[in-house]
Amino acid sequence: MFLSIVKLRKFYAAEKIKYLQRGSDVKVVDKLHLQQLKKDIEALKGEKVLIRANKGRKKMIEVEGILENTYSNIFVVKFPIDRECKQYRCVTYTYSDLITNTVEIILCKTNTKVSVM
Repeated sequence: MFLSIVKLRKFYAAEKIKYLQRGSDVKVVDKLHLQQLKKDIEALKGEKVLIRANKGRKKMIEVEGILENTYSNIFVVKFPIDRECKQYRCVTYTYSDLITNTVEIILCKTNTKVSVM
């Protein structure tokens, strides 16, 4: 029996909703919260931040860098590769990384965490 792609998508969407409704730890973020998060990140442009990122398999990375630029779906953090700060590396993260707590941003000046809600 062949199922069409549309039917499969509807099925998986319905299953995803059921799964999300079952979970008690689910964060629901609407457009207003997402827009506020983007504005908060936009205000930090050029500031020194501490990034804590989950790289999978219990690996965490913690680096200090400068919030270089923000775009509609991503933001860019520039951090030095070597101790003399002669070479820099730019890494992009999405706003969904912040929502899912894969990435945390901590402002170095005030030691406050940028949070979704």
